[in-house]
Amino acid sequence: MKLIYIIVIAICSYRNLTSKPHLAGTPADLEQAEVMKQIWLDQGLDRVDIVGYDVLLSYPAEDDPNLIKLQAG
Repeated sequence: MKLIYIIVIAICSYRNLTSKPHLAGTPADLEQAEVMKQIWLDQGLDRVDIVGYDVLLSYPAEDDPNLIKLQAG
């Protein structure tokens, strides 16, 4: 029965992660990290840390987005 509970929690976690966009380094990304932290704590982990670090990220330009087109070839 415990295994079924863990599987259900895992499925709910993945659904939560994919429910809305969360581009790295944005407030939505931090919100997702906080949700996962709480899920892991609820599942019995003693401690979960969210550690920030500096990375070089390239964000899409809102006025000139990258587009991908499929072409028959």
